[in-house]
Amino acid sequence: MIDSKMLETAVATFPVLSETSPEERQSLLRSSKVVRVAGGDNLFKQGEVCRLFPLLLGGCIRVYREDPHGRQITLYDVTPGEICVLSSAALLAGSPYSASACARADTVLIALGSGVFQRLIETSGSWRQLVFGLYAERFCDLTLLVDEIAFRSLSGRLAGFLAGTPREVLSATHQQMADELGSVRVIITRLLGRFEEQGWIALERGLVTICNRKALLEFAAQQEAL
Repeated sequence: MIDSKMLETAVATFPVLSETSPEERQSLLRSSKVVRVAGGDNLFKQGEVCRLFPLLLGGCIRVYREDPHGRQITLYDVTPGEICVLSSAALLAGSPYSASACARADTVLIALGSGVFQRLIETSGSWRQLVFGLYAERFCDLTLLVDEIAFRSLSGRLAGFLAGTPREVLSATHQQMADELGSVRVIITRLLGRFEEQGWIALERGLVTICNRKALLEFAAQQEAL
């Protein structure tokens, strides 16, 4: 059960909750709980039954698919104020999770009971608009992801990924970049080595320094045009 102060935080992060009735808020207080997940820990795994709906208040959740050999690819991230469409789909369909999720950083969330989630869908037009509006956004994001995988070379995708980082120094292992792009570490290491030979990046253990962002962008655009 969450307390009234945490509920206020949830309403501030998800303003749509301000439209719920006093009775619905009391139900939310009684049937929800605060969950804290350390960075790197799993939130749920593919194939598990979904019983709770997360409202993210702080941190970041990475939703990903993993093949039988352990290769991963990121589908999307969930940040505070956003909802996890995978969780909503599993609850609405009564089906297991079709992907997995882990915390990118220390994360705080409110876990709504499935009954509360269902009632919000049934009684709140604003809540339905939030849920199904984000479905449309995620569908577009996943369409772009499919296009990237199907029609763009891995070297171009890696160059675009590096060029799109906001900082000059990226803190990430080769395995983490492989997981982001749906590849394997050895191939990412090989491509990074080629980029370093070109003078586009500089490599240190766990760090990638962007030396020529323009060249990375141009290479990514060339690969996309092929």
